Amino acid sequence: MNASKTLKPLSFITLLVCCLPWPGSAQVLTGTNELTLGRTALVFSYSTVSYTPPTQIVPVLSSGASVRFAAATATSGGGDWLRVAPSRQYTPANLAVTVLPQGLKPGKYSGVITVSSDGATNRQQVLGITLDISSDRLLTATPFALVFSHQTGTVNPDPQVIGVNADGAPMTFKAAITAGGSWMKVTEGGTTPATVAVAVNPAGLQPGTYTGSVALTQSDEPHSSLQVPVVLTVAATPVIRPNASLIAFQYQKGSAIPPVKRLIIEGNSTASIVFNPTTLTGDSKPWLTATPAIAGSPSEVSIAVDPTNLGVGLYYGFLIISDVDGESPPSFIPVTLSVKDAQVVDVAIQQPLVYRSKHGAVTPTYELVTVYGVGSAAPFHVTQYGGSWLSVTPTDGHTDTTLTITPTTTGLAPGNYLGGFTVEVPGVKGIQQVPIIVIVDP
Repeated sequence: MNASKTLKPLSFITLLVCCLPWPGSAQVLTGTNELTLGRTALVFSYSTVSYTPPTQIVPVLSSGASVRFAAATATSGGGDWLRVAPSRQYTPANLAVTVLPQGLKPGKYSGVITVSSDGATNRQQVLGITLDISSDRLLTATPFALVFSHQTGTVNPDPQVIGVNADGAPMTFKAAITAGGSWMKVTEGGTTPATVAVAVNPAGLQPGTYTGSVALTQSDEPHSSLQVPVVLTVAATPVIRPNASLIAFQYQKGSAIPPVKRLIIEGNSTASIVFNPTTLTGDSKPWLTATPAIAGSPSEVSIAVDPTNLGVGLYYGFLIISDVDGESPPSFIPVTLSVKDAQVVDVAIQQPLVYRSKHGAVTPTYELVTVYGVGSAAPFHVTQYGGSWLSVTPTDGHTDTTLTITPTTTGLAPGNYLGGFTVEVPGVKGIQQVPIIVIVDP
């Protein structure tokens, strides 16, 4: 619940490399039709004491007309740990790249994905894959990717935040930009649990899709980094803006299927954008669906999962929102599905919280968030971090309890303030994290 118009939430593990092309973003080269990939290499990090790395998305583009293509995998030594699933067989498209590291010994593994097309001048492109397996604890990021959309001539998008955490004892880490350009900025790291903010400045950028990456590096394990991709789409036309940046489902084996989750798809103008939602899963299994098949903004989309035939683990997918007319760039929302034998909790919020206030304004606003039980009722504990400007109550309770989140800007100087909270069932592996940023304008 929001009690003030001056302070209100705004709408949005390991690696995801993504850009979502749309027909207007391709560069046309006279006399050629080159096949290109959004990345030349991907790295997956996996810990034998953690979850499967998330699926990564790589765009497939052609510089001229749309062409049909095929994608094939190969690994050194012939291991069957690499998967690829195209969103469609014609450019522009996206490849969902997944690794299956279970059963492999610690070490480095390599593979390639070859994308070929008889209709392209250069015939094929190769994507290098590295899988790094260790027994070390790894950092996690919520959400595992950030997507910004900007229409030229409008105000810059608000900063977005990443919740950084790790199972077990706290970890210190650093945050740095490892790919992208001067259009990206990131705050420093800290000690888990923590929140990192990423801001973009699209000034001077031509319409198109821009990709970058933020590296979260453990201070005591500098060779081990978690890459969080950042995608910025710039368009001369209105852009699609979902009111969520992450959709997370929790499921306990033997319990009821998780309820449908809903989000609102909007545009940044009064003109309605006709769109169709589609889903893509990293394992190519049909556990994720979205309805309706077509709608116009603003409109509601329902997302459902069916985990009944899935084993214990963490599953990844994407909800892709595409403009039917192809005039606006598509947007996407990462989806996670956690399947466990043990009791889990589900925090009823689909995005990090971003608040904005004027310096000196009195902003007694608050947010109500319910902690649901998945399966039988269970106790939970809340850990708050960030500073005295944030209050989350109660800190202990039983599932199906409402939390009150109160950020207070009174007395804060202009700037960005980072914090958040975690929710966990004591003694059960798996933590839900909600990062928060408060922006105090001069």
